Amino acid sequence: ENEIKHRLIHNNDGTDALGNLWFHQRPLSLNDVNAYVDMVSNSQVTTFMMCTGSDFFYYRSKYGRVIGDDNDGELNCGDDSITARNLKRYYENHLNLEKEGTDIISASLNRAKSNGMEAFITYRMNDLHFNDTSAGCPIMYSDFWYNHPEYWTNDDTPGWNGSRALDFAHQEVRDHKLAIISEQLEKYDMIDGIDLDFMRFIVYFKNGEGRKNAPLMTKLVKDIKAKVDEISEERGHKILLSVRVPITVKDCLDKGLDINEWIQLGLIDFVSLGVHWRGNPSIPVDKFKKDLGNNNIPIYATIDDGGYNPRETFSHGMIRGMASHILAQGGDGIYLFNQYY
Repeated sequence: ENEIKHRLIHNNDGTDALGNLWFHQRPLSLNDVNAYVDMVSNSQVTTFMMCTGSDFFYYRSKYGRVIGDDNDGELNCGDDSITARNLKRYYENHLNLEKEGTDIISASLNRAKSNGMEAFITYRMNDLHFNDTSAGCPIMYSDFWYNHPEYWTNDDTPGWNGSRALDFAHQEVRDHKLAIISEQLEKYDMIDGIDLDFMRFIVYFKNGEGRKNAPLMTKLVKDIKAKVDEISEERGHKILLSVRVPITVKDCLDKGLDINEWIQLGLIDFVSLGVHWRGNPSIPVDKFKKDLGNNNIPIYATIDDGGYNPRETFSHGMIRGMASHILAQGGDGIYLFNQYY
């Protein structure tokens, strides 16, 4: 059981589905969600991953609001009517699925399973999409983040909302993330695994403090693994734990992710390498494997949706070339990220 080594992973970030972009943004139904999943079923995709919304939830959580929930009109976005409208549509579509007794995660993953794919939830460990304090749009701020500016890194080195990233040096931040991940593991009983997406976004500590804080992240991954094992035992089958991390062992460590130790301790079942935002046609899979000491853990590499400029898409030929390059270096498979264009 669970002995797949070659995978073609499809990661769905959820917003195109929640916004029902493929079906002219009509009110979302369970049939539409099924049609979304069917688009990648019966292809070579082995593994369907559904994003859970990070700290902006795609389900009713004890730890914050569902994406787009404006607390009955209490929260607004000032003059930014486009953002407000998109957020409202996500929330209304969430309510439509709720009336049908489901949510976007359950619906997607149940369909994926029934279509013969592995089903994973993927959790974005520190999503910065909702941390723009200049936006003046409290509908898009998660309560924990907004109420605790003392937990922000306040280091602007990474740019783009980086100074407002939650700083994992704080025990409270790590406890908050563990609680959310535990809630998701308990809630979604159809899953074959959970993926910790550290590339969204790859900011966990103040610049230069990753290495000294790596033991804190290792402890967090240990705690997550303990929860995964506890749920596996309850359900009578193994739930896998995977991670998506930077493309060199050195970069991982610089960010506080001691990938080598995680593997030595048996905490993770496979690793996906990724870049942030734009695709990289030459991910050094072979070097990564060598730096790990060529142990037997499956290593996949991401083909992102972005080209050399934001929202520029790669041609079909380039995507094939990137896949070929990954596999030729001994990569065990491909991780497709945000490939919904």
